[in-house]
Amino acid sequence: MQSIYEAFVELGLSKQDIALMLLCPLFATLGSFVHMFMIENDFSRMPGEMEQRSGEFHLPRSVFNPLSWLKIFESRRWYWIWGRITVGATTGFLIALYFTGSITGGATSSAKVIALSLLAGYLAPKLFAAQERAVEQALQKQLPGALEEAIRRHIPRS
Repeated sequence: MQSIYEAFVELGLSKQDIALMLLCPLFATLGSFVHMFMIENDFSRMPGEMEQRSGEFHLPRSVFNPLSWLKIFESRRWYWIWGRITVGATTGFLIALYFTGSITGGATSSAKVIALSLLAGYLAPKLFAAQERAVEQALQKQLPGALEEAIRRHIPRS
């Protein structure tokens, strides 16, 4: 029985290609988590600074509260987190596929692709939203004219 590695080698993938296919989704997911962390937390203040509200001192919201993670599964936030994981991993895998076979030589090129995966995972939701808006605008421009043309061709005039 063949190992998975031997099967990939038979497909013509090098060790670097296999490493990219494993590491790019991982680092893109990490980038997506960094973006999620930036959304969730306020970094305008140092953690532990005291805030004064209405005469009382309050600690700011904890940067990482393990008890809050237990509540994630009870709420709809789990879908948001799972979506971020999926978008990050998919983006990283697409980048790995794009560069498969084109990276030869040292680790520098692979490191650049992995760094690109981290950045793409961070920006993936914004990139996908921008792409969706661009496609939507193109369809809104072209669809009315295309519908009129199809109607003229297929419906005989009396």
